[in-house]
Parts: sequence; C-alpha cells; structure tokens
Amino acid sequence: MNSPADEKIINSFLEGKTEGLLEPGFQPEHIQTMISHVFLFPKTVYKFYRKDNENFNKMFVDLSGEARKKFYEDDFFYNHYFNPNVYQKLLGINVDEEVHLAEVSNQIYDRVIQMARLALSHNLTTQLLQGSLKEADFRKIGLEMTKMIAEFPHPLKTKKNYYEIMFGFIKDVEGWTYLADPLIPKKEAEEIMDAVYTFLEQRRDFFSQYTEKDFVVAIDNHSDNIFYDNDEVSFIDVFLPKESWRIVMPFYSSSRPALDVLVLSGQRNSDAMLRGYYDYYGDAPVDPKLYYFYMIYHALVKGPYLLILAKEGGKRQEEGMRYWDFIKSSISKIG
Repeated sequence: MNSPADEKIINSFLEGKTEGLLEPGFQPEHIQTMISHVFLFPKTVYKFYRKDNENFNKMFVDLSGEARKKFYEDDFFYNHYFNPNVYQKLLGINVDEEVHLAEVSNQIYDRVIQMARLALSHNLTTQLLQGSLKEADFRKIGLEMTKMIAEFPHPLKTKKNYYEIMFGFIKDVEGWTYLADPLIPKKEAEEIMDAVYTFLEQRRDFFSQYTEKDFVVAIDNHSDNIFYDNDEVSFIDVFLPKESWRIVMPFYSSSRPALDVLVLSGQRNSDAMLRGYYDYYGDAPVDPKLYYFYMIYHALVKGPYLLILAKEGGKRQEEGMRYWDFIKSSISKIG
C-alpha cells in the first residue's frame, strides 16, 4: 500500500514538477507495469518501483519492505552492465513540501532509476510485429546477447543443482499462470502444468547433473526488453525480481527471446537467433523435447504476464493468447 509520500512522488513525476529533473516542466507519458511506474520524458526515463502490487509482493519480492533498497541497487548494477548508455544513475528521492531528486545516501526517503529514452521503433517486439528484421539480424542478436550473458562479471553462487532450480521455476510460474484466469481457464492451465512437471521428473537425473560451475546469469531478456538499431543490440529492465531466478544453463537464457521470435515471427527467424547461440558455444543442437520444454516454459512466463496485464486494463490480450495457443499446440511434443 502506498503512503501519502509515495503518492506525492508519483504525482510529482506525473506533473513534471519533481525538483532535479533533467527535463523539468514536461508532463511525461506514464506506463504502469507489474512492479513499476515508468515516467517517459522526451529524452529521459525515470523508473520508480511500486509498493502496492500485493500479489507480486507476496509471491516474489516485497518491494514495500526492507528488500526494496537492495533491489534498486542490484537492478541498476545488472542493467548498467547490459546497457551503460541507457542506465545513467541511481538517484535518491526526498519528500517535504516538494519532491526532490538527490544523491543516494542514508538520509533519502526512496530511490529512482534515471535512464536515457530509447525509440520504441527499435524495440524487438515492435520489429517482430512489423516483420522488419532479416535472418542475419536475428543471428547477430543471438550471438551478441549470448556473449554478454556468458561474460557477465558478477559471481554466481548457488548450492542447488539444475533440477532443483527448474523445479522452483515451474512452481513459481504455476501460481503466475493461475492469476490469468479466466482468460486462461484454470482447468486448462492445470493440465499444462501437469505435463511440464512430468517432463521434468522424467528427466530428473539429466537436470541434476548440472551445478554451479555450469551456470550463467539469467536476465529478463524477453523481446519487450531488447532493442536493435543499426546492427547494435541493447537491453532494458533485464534484472529478474527473484534471486533464485538469476542463475541458469546457457541455453535457457538464449532461448528466452527465441521463443518470442518463434511466436511472433516464425520458426525460421527463431532458429536464426539460436544459431547465434551456437556460434558462440559451438554446441550441437539440443534434444527436440528439451527444446520444446524450454519454449513452453518461456511461453508460460510471457503469455500469462500479458494476459494479467490485459485483465488490469492493458491492450495486449490478443498477443498474450498467441503464446497460450503456442503452448496448447506444443505440449504434446514433450510427452
């Protein structure tokens, strides 16, 4: 739940009256996501995390409590690595008669992330829906993304093996998927989840052989968060909100946006993106059933996300249903 000070911060940004703005006087565009308020000025963007999404706070990270400070710091660290030109500063916020931006210190009321604004026309989802990219573009995106993920400088530590990690992922996405009811009927969702759990259990030994030494960082690199312009790949909002989600096998991270390409642009372009992954690692293609397991899992993240937003007044219901239709048409392939 928001305090009066929180509401004052949000309204101050909406009115373009926050002291210290790089572009004062403009009334920004405003996007409310699952976990943040995003204020888009002509050249600058500010991201302020919500405290009032009770479902998210209970299921993932309580952004109304003590975890909030570290969440901001980690978010900026991850995103600055993947896009230093966009992620400019982590700033403090103070509230008295007015709302002020300040340097981060122990005396501030809250935090906000300051970013450079990117052109929506360069967003990967936009370009997928427009059909404006070629196979060579997808292969380049796949290679550059895989390289950046593989060379992430933050140490990755976990005592879990990959079976334990994936079981946790599926458990989380199960609850997430049920939140999309009635757009995704719960009985239909339960049948899909049973098939996904069955696949994982049948291959428990295979997944369990992989441990910390095999893992790379996981990022939130679905197509909404990828930009491509003049042969350059960049990212926004890649920090995953739950710590246990941030460590995976390499193919997992590279296949996440390949799923978006598959659903929105077709198999040929999706395969081209994955060739970028194989260009970096030199691996043989993964087993077809394992491939579809990953793709179905990624669709269980993206599809319900769009449909939950649609329930809250968003405009992407048709797009979300394309992911759910993909899941229903593909689930037999992991049987």
